[in-house]
Amino acid sequence: MADYDDMTPGEVLADASVADFIASLGRGIAEAQQDLDRNSIEQLDSFTAPLDGLGGKSLMELGFSPAFYHYQHADLSCSLNIRLRVEKETGFDLGVAGAFGQGDSSVDASSSSATETASGSRTERSLRTADIRLKNASAGSLQINGQTYQTDSGAGFMDRASDLAEQLRSGDLVDAVRVLRKPSELSIDTDADPERVAVGKNTVAFIARDHPGGLIRLDSNEETTIRLSDEHEVTVAAKDNLGAFADAVGDAIENLSGYTALVVPPETTWLRVHFKLDSADVPEEDHKMLDNVAWLLEEVPALNMQLVGHADRTGHENWSKDYKQSYNLDLSKQRAEAVEEVIRAFGPELGAARISTDGEGETRAVDEDNPVNNASDRVVEIAPAGDAAAYIIVQSENDELADVSPDRKDGSDGNGWLGLFSAGSLTDLSGDKVTIEGEPFDLSGEAVAGADENSPEAFAHNLARAVNDEADFNVVANARGRVCHLAPAADAIELQLVTTSQSDIQMTSSEGVAVQEQFSRTSSEREVRQRTGNRTVAVGASVDVRYSRQFELDVTGNSSITARLVSVPAPPEFLDTIRAFLKD
Repeated sequence: MADYDDMTPGEVLADASVADFIASLGRGIAEAQQDLDRNSIEQLDSFTAPLDGLGGKSLMELGFSPAFYHYQHADLSCSLNIRLRVEKETGFDLGVAGAFGQGDSSVDASSSSATETASGSRTERSLRTADIRLKNASAGSLQINGQTYQTDSGAGFMDRASDLAEQLRSGDLVDAVRVLRKPSELSIDTDADPERVAVGKNTVAFIARDHPGGLIRLDSNEETTIRLSDEHEVTVAAKDNLGAFADAVGDAIENLSGYTALVVPPETTWLRVHFKLDSADVPEEDHKMLDNVAWLLEEVPALNMQLVGHADRTGHENWSKDYKQSYNLDLSKQRAEAVEEVIRAFGPELGAARISTDGEGETRAVDEDNPVNNASDRVVEIAPAGDAAAYIIVQSENDELADVSPDRKDGSDGNGWLGLFSAGSLTDLSGDKVTIEGEPFDLSGEAVAGADENSPEAFAHNLARAVNDEADFNVVANARGRVCHLAPAADAIELQLVTTSQSDIQMTSSEGVAVQEQFSRTSSEREVRQRTGNRTVAVGASVDVRYSRQFELDVTGNSSITARLVSVPAPPEFLDTIRAFLKD
């Protein structure tokens, strides 16, 4: 029997073989016709045998012939009654048994004793955050529980944010402050020499170098002659390794009058930018160094730089380890991005792939012997990306470097010079213009804010002052080192505040500062007690599953045949053949 569990009624009907019933009825008619024909032929003996009563003649001789019969038509009918029943049953039996036991041990001797250990109640401090916005266009003040923190109305918008963050960190209520600045892009252009004034989307950088110089790459530990000018060259033999060879080349150059050489061994950090505690502000004194990094990238297309930020292990004593590590990781990335911003200010056309940034948090400061608050760990390290060569940065206090060799400025492999830079000043830059959002500003090298006349720092500060003094102008400026930073006046700098203090903290502000989110008031308490003893728990479970199916199929029916039988004479040819046989 077929599996009728999932069959449709049509499929069940087909499986019942109705066609077999009809075929059987048809075959019955055919078999009956065959028997009638056979019976007619078997009567021939009676028609051809001589009969005594007929004078020895046969019926055939007297004119009789056997009769044949034929079904002229037949009607077949068939009716079926099919009944199918499928029964399914599923059953589950579930049994669960459990036992629980507890025992405490005690010792009876001359004296009785019981031991119980417990940790008392402990309140865990949760971190709370707040968010404020410091408007670019105006100064303001922030009050926290009655204490006022005032921003300097005469400072640039970036300096105001940094100063406010320092004030908040030095107080008793705020543990850390993260400064986030994402200014909208501006339209900036200049008619000055682009080799001395570089304009970016939010920056104007002033470029000047005190001494000519160049970059040497050493990728082979083999005897090499380095030519610096018509009068100066050094020849150094191969050493034990590439690092020792680079040191020897650097010493040989240093021994020449009027040259300095900074040797960078293979796979070694080139330069380092150090930061203040909890800060991502690039120190102004590092701008000259980052200017040189930008020059290297511009002059040597095959050179790419990697910036890796770090942080020390500083964190509030009530911070969790995970939060402190996460905070320092974000801070290290922010520092690397800040260094990249300054480099790109000096080289605004550098492609995105030329500089990569990353942060490693406090991973380099994990040594327990290392101080928690360690300035050497608050750093961004700058090195060539994926390069195993040694480099030497050369500066000349005399003439320009010319006719140097070996010349590798095309980026080809081998020891030699990758690029040269000339000394330059900004003495004739005054009178050129920088246009910001369609507004032109004259450049000035007037000595200001401790910067020497015609120095890059002087031009940056004078441009920032001119922008900020422009009445009703929609752009604000901030000079830092050799770069003038610009931002729309409608923008704001975000300060994210973190505290573990559980006291009620209320912040109010003046027009220049907007409190976006107050410190939430949350706390949690957890009490933990431990007791000696033992407990046992036993659980048992059993599951019985039953599944059955029952099928029942009944097929009943009836059939009928209605046929009309007609007698026909024997075929003439048949009779003629019989008569001829009888005559013989």
